[in-house]
This record gives sequence, C-alpha cells and structure tokens, in this order.
Amino acid sequence: MRALLPVALLAVVLTAAACAPTQRVPLDAAPDAGAYRQVLVPRPLVPLEGEGAVLMRFADERESGTVRLQARPGPTVRLELRARITGTLALDLRFDPERLLVLDYANERYFSGRNTAAVRYRLFSLDFTPDEFLILLTGRVPRALFDTGRGRRPDRDTLVFTTGAATHRITLDGEGLPAEWRKSVDGYRVYRVEFRSYQELPFFAGQAPLRLPRQARVYLENDGESVMVLGLSDLRHARPPAIRVTAQPEPGWRPISLSELPPPPDAGS
Repeated sequence: MRALLPVALLAVVLTAAACAPTQRVPLDAAPDAGAYRQVLVPRPLVPLEGEGAVLMRFADERESGTVRLQARPGPTVRLELRARITGTLALDLRFDPERLLVLDYANERYFSGRNTAAVRYRLFSLDFTPDEFLILLTGRVPRALFDTGRGRRPDRDTLVFTTGAATHRITLDGEGLPAEWRKSVDGYRVYRVEFRSYQELPFFAGQAPLRLPRQARVYLENDGESVMVLGLSDLRHARPPAIRVTAQPEPGWRPISLSELPPPPDAGS
C-alpha cells in the first residue's frame, strides 16, 4: 500500500489556513530586500506560521483534523496534526535539510533519522524537500537553488530548473507571479501546483508589502491521474519558537522501521 505518510505531509503542506497579520512584523532586513518582490529570492521566505483544516490519509485511514505550521530559517519546519473534534495531537512532523522526525501519537511510534531522498520515499512515497515545501507556500524560489539547478527562462512566462533527477517548471501570470508549478522526475509528472490568488503581507519592516499566495491547490499526478491533495489559504509571517528535529519519544513507543514500509516507487527497476 503506497502513500501512508505522504498525504499526511502533503495534506499538511496543503491546507495552511491562517489569518493575515494585523500589524507589521519586524524581520531582519537584507540589503537586497527589494528582490523579495520577484520570483527568485536571496533565501527562503521564512519565518512563517499557519493554521487551518486538513484532510489526511494516514495508515490507510482518512481523518479530518487541524494543522499548525511553523517554519524557521534553515529551513526547519514543524507540522502538528490534531483531531478535529477532540483536538488530540495525532502526528508531529519536523524536518530540516539534514534530519527528519516523525512522532505518531495515534499509533505510539516514531521515526528519527536522516532526511534523504530514499528515506522520504519510504516514509512518504514522495520526495519532497524543505525548499520545495517553502516554494509551495510562498511561490518563491531561492536564487541559489535556481542557479545550482541550471535555472533558465526559455520564454517570458516560464522558469525551469532542476534538483537531482527532478525538473521544475513554473509558469508565470501576466503580473510575473507564479500561476502554476510542475515537478517531474525522469519525464513522469509528480505533482502540480496551481496558485489561484495572491495577498499582500508585510514582510520587512519599512518595506512595501510582499505579494504571497492566498489560495493554491496541489495535485499529485500518477499514471495519468491527477488528485488534489492540498488547499492552501492565508499565511502569516511571525517568529515561531525554536524547532528541535530531535526529541525523546514517549516510554514504550516503538521505532518505525523502514523495512516495514512500502519500497520506493522505482525499487527493483
């Protein structure tokens, strides 16, 4: 059975619904702060926070609940999924470019290890990096990632770059903002993001508001099928507390063994 945690993660990425801030949040300004108004930015647009509703599939079950998102420079991300009615914490996901932590409160088990493509495939049936997560939320690509990935602009409305075996293609709208983002691996489409509308949010103190996605939809694509797994709503910029990607599990919890999870999609090929 594929996609146990994947949709938990994506659904998570998915529906970060939050109220826009009512006052400017003073963040560390950079000399090239004006570049943040473009698609390519000096660094990931963090810190971020978001809260909202989510429909997740985990351990062959579909559950509705709420999600709390926190993202800090690094980038380091934490996602807390709670049951809708009881508010009980069901899943706690934390990751940075090096480490990945999954605390499964519903089944009293955990995973703590390296955040590699192979591990992400085994846990989520999808290779989804921290940088990609932030691109989803903000519609902005770190300039270093774009340049390292041999980024190019084949025409006025298209940006293309690569990460490993993956190709990313971003289609811009008439205002130069991302309207669609597609990821494919070895010619096969992995997912597609539609940025439906934008909002203006204060970012740097003393700077003009930044336009970030207000509504976005994420579709997983497999064997010609396209399934929406994310509905993104308002985000806010704030300073979340420090995020630890290592934690001591509760007594009696068992570690999640990668051998008990589905193999990567290309295993044996």
